[in-house]
Amino acid sequence: MLSLIKYAKYGIYMLVVALSVGVYVKIKTLSADNDRLRTKLTLSDVQVTMQQNVIEQIAQEREDMNSLLLSRAARQIKSEEKLRNEIKKLQEDMQNSTCVIPVSVTNQLRQSY
Repeated sequence: MLSLIKYAKYGIYMLVVALSVGVYVKIKTLSADNDRLRTKLTLSDVQVTMQQNVIEQIAQEREDMNSLLLSRAARQIKSEEKLRNEIKKLQEDMQNSTCVIPVSVTNQLRQSY
């Protein structure tokens, strides 16, 4: 009976040791998974930061292009207005002027070649 208690005691010790080893292995596995996931998270953070920088850069370029296009449109409107005014002025000047074509020139133009 004494040996049975002795073996039971050793069995309990072995069970405690086995459970401790199992918990230790599980902790190591979880620690490795945690490290792997932390690394993955860090890489994801870096990628997100890079993507945000690219988005900000594209947004800035879009704003620059928009302002450039607006300034070009304004210059074109000014230029067209200036040309319209100049054409109008020239047309007014032409209405007030008379052009006399000599009769000899008119006769020469009427002759066949």
